[in-house]
Parts: sequence; C-alpha cells; structure tokens
Amino acid sequence: MDNEDYIVIDVENAMSGMTAELELPKDSPMRDLLPAIAEQMDMKPQGLQLRNKTQGFTYGEMDTLASRNTKEKDHCQLSAVAEQGANVL
Repeated sequence: MDNEDYIVIDVENAMSGMTAELELPKDSPMRDLLPAIAEQMDMKPQGLQLRNKTQGFTYGEMDTLASRNTKEKDHCQLSAVAEQGANVL
C-alpha cells in the first residue's frame, strides 16, 4: 500500500495516560481498527471508542479516518464505552 493510504495520529490511552503516535489506514472502519489500536495501547479490545479530541467528535463503528476528515497528528483518545445504567464514579 502507498503511504497516502495511511495517516499518523496521536492516540492516548484514557485509562493509563500513555500516548503513542500510530500510523493507521485511512479507509478502514473503526470496527476493524479499534482492536488493532487497543493492542498497541495495551488495552482489551472490547467496548472501546475513539474520540478525536482535536476536532471534538467520537468515531462511529463504520466511520473511517478519511470519512471524518481526520488530519495528520490529530490527538485522539481511546477509552472504554460507559454502559448505559452503569454507575460511573
């Protein structure tokens, strides 16, 4: 694949604060990308969401980095999805 098919973003693990610069495919849906991102961020791959902190939105499972107009070096945060009705402290 060509480098133009990839983008580098900064991803922060919301639980540990660890941040990594990741090169990711622009056109893969989040449902496919999240497990790979989770592995690189030392997180379990279930129940996660990616939030673009630079642009202020959360990616849906069918969103791609390209479809949401993600820019090189955007700061994103990987976090667990809060279950509805769960007590959050």
